[in-house]
Amino acid sequence: MDFAITFQVSPEAAVVTTFGVARVDDFRRMSQALIDDPRFRPGMPILVDHSSLDASVLTPTDIRAIGDFVATIGDKIGASSIAVVVPDKLTFGFVRMGELRANQPQLNVQIFYSLPEAVQWLQKPRPHNPAGSYA
Repeated sequence: MDFAITFQVSPEAAVVTTFGVARVDDFRRMSQALIDDPRFRPGMPILVDHSSLDASVLTPTDIRAIGDFVATIGDKIGASSIAVVVPDKLTFGFVRMGELRANQPQLNVQIFYSLPEAVQWLQKPRPHNPAGSYA
């Protein structure tokens, strides 16, 4: 799996785009690259575009491993709103399973089949957290 991470300024958000065949190690590498980027701040809105990702090779064990990794970096992600765009029902289910496995209630994750719908949801105003991160 390949990925690209960009940051938009207005409205501020991290944008992660994936493509190719999904692999567990690539998800770890992508997630680590996002939180290690000096432009990223915990609580920042995140758009994850998996619309060109082939997740058909992933197994339930892979999904558990991805969810477990997200659980280890949850505090570094913060209370982010995360819009995830998926290409099909299988990937939708995998994202939902990974989210449940990660068990990070501070994350506000929504899954979409349409990039414009995901962007629209992510741009909705959210209450600001007094601790300095987004809610």
